[in-house]
Amino acid sequence: MQTIQLKEYLQSRGYGEEKIEKMIEAVMEFQHFCQAQDPPRLLDEISADMVEKYMELLIETSKNDVETLRSLGGYFYATRRHDLYIQMTKYLGSVGVMDSIRQRIGTVENEEIAGQIFENLDPLPVGTAPADMPVYTRQVIRRLENLLPQENLETALAGNHHRIPADALLEEKEKYEQAPSLDEYLQDLHRRKVAELQRFCDENRIWYEQFITQEVVDFVQANQEILSAVRTDNCLYVTKIPYDAVRYIQEEDPREKAYYACHCPFARESIRQNTGTISANWCYCSGGFEKFPFEVILGKELKVKVLQSALNLDPVCRFEISLMGIDYKT
Repeated sequence: MQTIQLKEYLQSRGYGEEKIEKMIEAVMEFQHFCQAQDPPRLLDEISADMVEKYMELLIETSKNDVETLRSLGGYFYATRRHDLYIQMTKYLGSVGVMDSIRQRIGTVENEEIAGQIFENLDPLPVGTAPADMPVYTRQVIRRLENLLPQENLETALAGNHHRIPADALLEEKEKYEQAPSLDEYLQDLHRRKVAELQRFCDENRIWYEQFITQEVVDFVQANQEILSAVRTDNCLYVTKIPYDAVRYIQEEDPREKAYYACHCPFARESIRQNTGTISANWCYCSGGFEKFPFEVILGKELKVKVLQSALNLDPVCRFEISLMGIDYKT
């Protein structure tokens, strides 16, 4: 176990000594688990199947708290086990989302409807394998479609369900306010995002949950809708960067391409499963994620429409964000 690398990484992230010691302890428990296997395994030599096996144990023993998973993710990041770090992001990407959706349904409709939608559905434990999530998600979206008018369904799902703090986007709001127009802000945003990807590519670092190669940088650079937007009349058009852009670019099979495009931990595995994909209405949750930065810079809640979805086996996930009635800089 590379304790020094982990401690230096956590210190660089601003963690205090007490928190660091607890996180190191969590990783040491995983190390003991690996050593107890037959044959014993070294922590720094394990593969993804060992991580999945440990996640199952944490759930069984009710030790699957978010901080433990973050500790393991931090270790894999610090030791440059990019493959295992990405795996940990899959377990953590769903945290809090369903609770947020339920709360917003209660606001858009009422608490009784929210209760009916989640009635008799046990919450997915933290650390649930992505392959086990679609059954739950399929039930939720079917109940949403049965109980909510389409407009209310879209509004309920298209919230800030990853609970990104608006303060994290205030710098972007300032850049927009300093720009001559919204269009020029969007062009500048795209240039800055491409430059960011180039840095991660050149430094061989993980960008959020994926590898970045020169092919990926060039792919994003060729389309301003990716990591920014293009305005046409009173609409913004946004295309999500594929979840696994390296494999996406290389893939030719339409179903596999859709799989590599999809970001959603709740639905992604359904694209590969024989039980069928999940309704693309679920992608209004992703639409909420895409429109939130523009809501912050413009100071208004915006409407979004799903135009293309990987859950429909479309080659991209693409959204239209309405600016009707919004005072923006032209």
